[in-house]
Amino acid sequence: MVIRADVLGASLDAGSMKTIGGHACCSARACGAHSGTRAALASGDGVVLICGRFEGVDERIVAARNLEEISIGDYVLSGGEIAAMVVCDACVRLLPGVMGAEASSVEESF
Repeated sequence: MVIRADVLGASLDAGSMKTIGGHACCSARACGAHSGTRAALASGDGVVLICGRFEGVDERIVAARNLEEISIGDYVLSGGEIAAMVVCDACVRLLPGVMGAEASSVEESF
């Protein structure tokens, strides 16, 4: 099952999606979500994480929208939902005030 380019494109063009800072696609073939990526996502205006299922997202929408592809590791999952939760958690903990002590995000991150 592949998420069709026309359907995904229409959802990204919806009014509320246009105000979000960026769009990214969870992908097993991408480079890992390193600390620079997490910091950029955490400091931005928000991001829409696109999660494919089984066969993923139609490559045409990834190319046409220049979607950043993010991976959480060197393995394949049946869907991008778990990867999206990992990315969200890794980014949220970098936001000021989320963790008890500011030093925790530096000491416990790499």
